[in-house]
Amino acid sequence: AGMLPIEEQVGTPTLSPLVLGTTMLLLSVIALLAGLFPARRAANLDPVESLRYGV
Repeated sequence: AGMLPIEEQVGTPTLSPLVLGTTMLLLSVIALLAGLFPARRAANLDPVESLRYGV
């Protein structure tokens, strides 16, 4: 697509770099925490007990 005339661009939302960066940072932190807590819990389990009881 090419450049739109100014008249057609009025009212279209723009994505600022600040909003984009903040959103990426926030989602990265959420993803890290969502993976960290189950991994930490699994690391503290005894493998033999986990296999025995199917935890």
